[in-house]
Formats: sequence, structure tokens, C-alpha cells
Amino acid sequence: MKVLLDKLIRKLIIGKYPFIQDFEIKADTFRPVMGKLKKIGVEKYVVIYYVTPDEDGDITITEDFKEVAELTETCFNALGPEHYQRFDDVEFHSTETK
Repeated sequence: MKVLLDKLIRKLIIGKYPFIQDFEIKADTFRPVMGKLKKIGVEKYVVIYYVTPDEDGDITITEDFKEVAELTETCFNALGPEHYQRFDDVEFHSTETK
């Protein structure tokens, strides 16, 4: 799923939105429990986009960001995730924090 989602995002999103410099997909199947990692029964997918910040170093959320988030979730769902795979979130981080 991660490889297919990566290819779909590169094809449909990255070139269309020039403010996105890079992205990363995280698929988490573990959660911390009393200082140790415990496997959970779900793969949660988070897509992190690294964007160019404003002149003052901030990220201003615009309609384009909302479009990217919706399109990302649509891409995930179009791939037909298994019952244990869930789309969790889209995050936007400054390229300065990468």
C-alpha cells in the first residue's frame, strides 16, 4: 500500500502544487504502552508534506492545502485499503524542520 500510495501522490499531487517540496508516508502499526511499543491491529497512514514557508517562516494554510489533504485521502481510498489499513492524517511541515 505504501509504495502504491507514494506513486499515486507523485503522479497526481506533487507536480500540481509547487509549494510542496517533498513528502513522506508513515505507516504506524505500533503504539507506546508503558514505555514499550505494542503492535496494534491497524496500520494507520499519515502523509507529511514538506512545504516552503512564508517569508516570516510560517505556513499559511490556504484552500490549496485543503485540496491536497482531500486528494491525498481520496488516493488512499482509491487503492482499496485492506480492513486493517486506515487513513489517519495529512500534516504540513516547513521544509526548515525536515
